[in-house]
Amino acid sequence: MSDFAYKTILLEKAQSDCGFLDTRGIKGNIVNGSLREFSIKIEVNTGKKNHIAESIPAEMEQGKQQNLRITLYYSPKKKSFTYIADKKIETALFIVDLLNSRNRELPGKAEVKRQNDYFINIYVDGSYINRSIGYGGIILIGSEPVYEFSGKLTDEKLLSMRQVAGEIYAVIHALEWLESNYGNRKLRIKFFYDYEGLEKWANGDWKTNNLLTFKYKDIMFNLPHEIQWIKIKSHSNDFYNDKADSLAKKGALS
Repeated sequence: MSDFAYKTILLEKAQSDCGFLDTRGIKGNIVNGSLREFSIKIEVNTGKKNHIAESIPAEMEQGKQQNLRITLYYSPKKKSFTYIADKKIETALFIVDLLNSRNRELPGKAEVKRQNDYFINIYVDGSYINRSIGYGGIILIGSEPVYEFSGKLTDEKLLSMRQVAGEIYAVIHALEWLESNYGNRKLRIKFFYDYEGLEKWANGDWKTNNLLTFKYKDIMFNLPHEIQWIKIKSHSNDFYNDKADSLAKKGALS
C-alpha cells in the first residue's frame, strides 16, 4: 500500500475519533500540517462542562479548560491504531486511554477495512494567457492537501478551446495521479470545477465535439469511482478554487 493510502487511513481515523470525543463533551481538531506517513496529531479542548465517566480527572470535573495535543500512530503490519499523549498530563492521559480503549473495542478495525473507499476532494482549473493554455489543480484527502500540480498544453489544435482544454486536462491529470497511487481501487471523489462542460461531458449530457472531449468522456465513462461534481463560481474567494486558478495560470506562463 502507498504512503498516500496510509495517510488516508490515518486521516479518516482521526476524523472519526474527533467525532467520538465530541459526543463526550471534548472538542478535537486535527493539527494542520501534522499528517505524516504513520502519524497525525490532534489538539483536544476539554471545554468547561464534561461528564464523561466517574473516573474523570479532577481538573476536568472542576471545569478547567485545557488545550492538549495527542498523537495517533498507525501500524500497517498490525493494522492497529495507538494514541500517545505529547505531554504526560493527567487529562491527556485520560483521553488517550479513552481512545485506545475504544480502538480495542472496534471489531475488525472498521476504518482499516474501508481502505478501498477513500474520500478525495479535487479542485481543478484551466487558464488561457497569450495563446498559451495552462492547467492546474490540488488534491486533498478530506481537508488535508496532499498533491498540487500545474502544467502547459503544447498542442496548438487545442487553442480554440482556450481555458476549457486546460480544465479538462486537469481532471485527466488528477485521475492519472490517483491511478498511480491507488491502482484500480474504487474511490469516492468530489470534483470542484468552474466550467459546466466538465460534468456534462462526463455524464453524457453533452455531445462530444472534438478529440479531447471524446477522450475525456471515454475516460470518465470507464472509471470505477463514485464521482460527485460541485460547480464553483469563478473568483468567488473559495481558497482551493483560487489556488487551482493560480496553478493553472502558472502553467500557462511556464
